[in-house]
Amino acid sequence: MYDYCSSYETDHIHRYEGVTTYDDGHTHRYYGYTGPTIPVTGGHIHYMRGRTTFIDRHDHRYENDTSLQIFFYAR
Repeated sequence: MYDYCSSYETDHIHRYEGVTTYDDGHTHRYYGYTGPTIPVTGGHIHYMRGRTTFIDRHDHRYENDTSLQIFFYAR
């Protein structure tokens, strides 16, 4: 889940959190903050990386870019 951001904001970060899929009898939680905006064609993305919670004697590292921003329009 990502925080809402206006299409006019160009230098910001987002807090994210979630739970992994249920595999091998357990899940992991993950959370963190994205990096600042990275301009791309059509808008911007963010880079994110981190580690999941430590469960059953292990954790997982992850890193990825987010998708393009999603615009919300008021009616």
